[in-house]
Amino acid sequence: MLKSTNFTSILFAFILSAITYALHLSNGSIYEFLLVDFSVKPNQVAVFFASLYIIYGVMQFIGAIGLACLGINRVLIISLVGLAASLQMTSVIGHSLWLLIVVRLAMGLFMSCLFICAADILRKSSSEAMFPILLVALDVIGILSIAMGETKIVYLVQYYGWKNFYVFLSWAVIASVLIYYVAVRRELQCNWSSEAPCLRSSKIKLIKSLSNPIVVVNGLVAGMLFSIATAIIGLFLKPFLNMKYGFDIAQSSIYVQMMLYGMAMSMVIISLVARSFQAACSIIVGGCLLAAISLVLIACLPDVAGNLLSYSTFLLGFSGGCFVACFLLGDLSSIAVSKSLFIAVTNGICYLVTPVLQVVLGMLITWLGRYVDPMTAYQISFLIYSVVFVLAAVAMFLKTGLVRDADLDYESL
Repeated sequence: MLKSTNFTSILFAFILSAITYALHLSNGSIYEFLLVDFSVKPNQVAVFFASLYIIYGVMQFIGAIGLACLGINRVLIISLVGLAASLQMTSVIGHSLWLLIVVRLAMGLFMSCLFICAADILRKSSSEAMFPILLVALDVIGILSIAMGETKIVYLVQYYGWKNFYVFLSWAVIASVLIYYVAVRRELQCNWSSEAPCLRSSKIKLIKSLSNPIVVVNGLVAGMLFSIATAIIGLFLKPFLNMKYGFDIAQSSIYVQMMLYGMAMSMVIISLVARSFQAACSIIVGGCLLAAISLVLIACLPDVAGNLLSYSTFLLGFSGGCFVACFLLGDLSSIAVSKSLFIAVTNGICYLVTPVLQVVLGMLITWLGRYVDPMTAYQISFLIYSVVFVLAAVAMFLKTGLVRDADLDYESL
């Protein structure tokens, strides 16, 4: 059971998660405005967002070492203050694309540590039995809050401009700093020096994490599949809906909202039923097949799709939630290293895989656009990725058989 004295810390962890999700959502929300304000091409936007995820991935590893060496206090405060400053800088960017990229990279540098800090706060504030449930809830509540506020955030960005939206977020980050100092720091009962093991010890733990095949396989496979689903939804679904159905940004956001609801629902279900790595592999197989079916439906739906389009995006989100839940379950499977360090490593792997797939998808759409009209290029690319999901399902099915033979489960790892 949770201790009543740790409720504030747990609530603060969810606030950090909400800030992270709001920033991730803004990545997709400013996509259309980048096309208008800076005349950016689709493949350039893919490279732009890929550079952000590369920074996220690299900083996950650096953040893991920093968390182990400096302690959560220093890492959290540096990340929040740096994030607030980089958000404030958006108000003076003007129309310089390169300056925007520099600011966004700085934003990613500080933002990448927030989820790790949130997970570490949960670890300190809950029992071993409650930690897995709270970690999944950290993502689920963040996803639901963004789903319920998806259209509202898009309207805010449209009405006030994405620069002013970032300034508003910066004040939310500053408020989080005040909340931390007033209510959370004392409750965690950790000082500035008690969590600073030597750098050599942290490097050894990090190397052990990377040498664990479960970490690498889970991070690469679940991260790759989730990255494909989110790249399609976050970067390429809205332009496709605009070309095929004439939807504006707000109308397209409704379907992103359906995707987020599907993702949250599948994460809750899977976190309750998956109790072994073998089960997680089987769930990934099912998620791959669902993603393939949903992509085929989205690509081949008639011009008057009706509710079938909503069901298709919900199904794609449900499959993405399968990958997220299995990704988190894999994080909890290791007892050889600290859970916070383990999460940082697997998150880093996932973030480093994401940009490659986003760039490949953007390049594929751009290349196809040379030979067919843009809408057909999107449809063909969606069908190609549906085949990728089917092949991934076959590979994971074979992997499940190997895991069954090895009789692996969470308790034995």
